[in-house]
Amino acid sequence: MKYRKLYEKHHLQKYKDKNDNKVENSISEIVTPSGIYLKDNWIKLIYDYMDENNEGYILEMLIEYVKKECVWINTDDDAKDLALDLYSNRIWEKSTWVGFTEFNMKLKNCNRIGQLSFL
Repeated sequence: MKYRKLYEKHHLQKYKDKNDNKVENSISEIVTPSGIYLKDNWIKLIYDYMDENNEGYILEMLIEYVKKECVWINTDDDAKDLALDLYSNRIWEKSTWVGFTEFNMKLKNCNRIGQLSFL
C-alpha cells in the first residue's frame, strides 16, 4: 500500500441572503480514496478514529516530526494539517517512508515508557 497525497478542493459558494445581500462562502473539501468530505468532517472522523484506537500520541509525534523535518512548514496549523494527512495514510507503518526507521524507534520507546508507567 502506498502513500496517497490527499488534496483539498476549494470552491466559492455565492448566493443572496434573505435581505438580498450577496454572500460568498469558501468551502474546503478533502478528496480521499473513500470519498469527498468537508474538511471539518474529515478532521472529526480522523480524531474519532484516533480516540477509538488510543492513538492520539501518534498524531502528536507526527506533528513534532513534521515541525522538525519539513522545512517548508511555517505554521503550527500547516504542521497539524500535514500530520493529519500522514496519520490518515498510516505512514509510520510503511517501510518505504523516508522517516520510517527514526519515527518507529521513537514510537517503540514511547510505547515502552507507557508500558512501564502502568507497572
